Amino acid sequence: MRVNINKVANIEIEDNTLKYRIPITELNQDDLNIIEKNLKRKIQSIDNDPHYLVPFEMQILNASLILYYDMEKYKSFEYLRSLEFSEQLKYFSSIIQIAKNSVHTKTLWNKYNFVLDEYEDKMKVVIYETTDLEIYDTKDSLIGVKELILLSLTKLTQIYGKPRRTDFIDPSDEIIQFAETLLQIDDLEDLDHFVNTKMIQSEHFEPEETEVEEEKVTKDKKWSLKLKSNKNDIKKREKKQQQQKKKKKNNSKKTYIILGSVIILAIGLNFALTSLNDSKSAEKNKQNAKKQYHAEVLKKNKLDNKPLSQDEKDKLFDAYQTALIGENQKAIESLENIGYENLRSVDQQVLDNLYKKTDQVYKLFDKKPSLVKGIVNEMLANNKGDELLKIQEKMESKSPYVDFEVAYINKDWKKVVELKDEVDLNGRREKQIVEAFTSLKKYKEAKDFAQKVGNPVLLEEIKAFSE
Repeated sequence: MRVNINKVANIEIEDNTLKYRIPITELNQDDLNIIEKNLKRKIQSIDNDPHYLVPFEMQILNASLILYYDMEKYKSFEYLRSLEFSEQLKYFSSIIQIAKNSVHTKTLWNKYNFVLDEYEDKMKVVIYETTDLEIYDTKDSLIGVKELILLSLTKLTQIYGKPRRTDFIDPSDEIIQFAETLLQIDDLEDLDHFVNTKMIQSEHFEPEETEVEEEKVTKDKKWSLKLKSNKNDIKKREKKQQQQKKKKKNNSKKTYIILGSVIILAIGLNFALTSLNDSKSAEKNKQNAKKQYHAEVLKKNKLDNKPLSQDEKDKLFDAYQTALIGENQKAIESLENIGYENLRSVDQQVLDNLYKKTDQVYKLFDKKPSLVKGIVNEMLANNKGDELLKIQEKMESKSPYVDFEVAYINKDWKKVVELKDEVDLNGRREKQIVEAFTSLKKYKEAKDFAQKVGNPVLLEEIKAFSE
């Protein structure tokens, strides 16, 4: 199967191999070794982000550059349509992350350019821009994300405006409301919050099960972009959705909506949702929600082997209630009183988002050092590097990633050099380290470093200093 893509290129699928073919006349470089080296440098510059695939082979054949990708463990984008909505959400989240990365890594927004990795629960990109490989598609990232999400929820092959209800694979109220909100959001951060909240909502409060037996999905089938088998999956899912719709009770649906609104507002989305009132009916709903929530907490904590006391459960529920009315600091204090290590992962995620929303990222850095590198890179990409100065002052722990960037901002060149082996290198940090060496007039060390990392651009810059 062959599909035209990126204006002048095409993708060809053969067994479990995907070939991306582009004329060498469209390349900024026709030396295969340099193209390969620049691709590796691009991957290194984005800290080997798992959202981006790397070809296992490259070759120039018949005046075209061909990149070969192993698709054995991946599913096509069409497979996303066969999943339940609660399962789709994590893949939506990874697509949004790719869009947020587009500030420094331009991506081709075409469904054939995305594959699904079941093992890592991520969508991954095949083609992205490098020094030599240009992306000609000028589609806005936010529009690209919305189109891909809507394609996965509908039977449509292209998105032209707002889909009709009959276009949706599952035309339930939940999906329609999700799609309508999706279309109204005009900011990637808000969209990220919205989808993450739906994921939390799904983990906390799942609708009652109507069928014990699950249908088998063709997980072992070979990579394919053909729609025949995928259409069968969609038909099975539609049939299952209709059966579930008949069996669901109205009261469970109402409870789900009530509980969902609590979690959605818990991380502070910037669009309107139904507010609580002080009527007897609202109070009754609140008490019912609390009982349901406690039951769900007991069930989930038993699975997580992290039991909470009744007092902790009350604090957890009250934290969500205070976040609901915009008292984020009170919500943070309630969750902190339980203890970060005592929270389940889904509740930790709520607290993490509250820290970000209230400019208390330093607390998150202290509690989850593994997140520091990614958040620092995101801040730098969004030109918020100066905020690291205040964050460093408030942190109780030390982080080489924060210290490195602060040292560079303060032109503390000795500190930059001192920390060079404690941070993962990318193109930007390599340039900063060379700048530190040259500012200290250590030209030989700068040259040795540039040669070690294999950066010819930096070597040329060093020559200008040493001559």
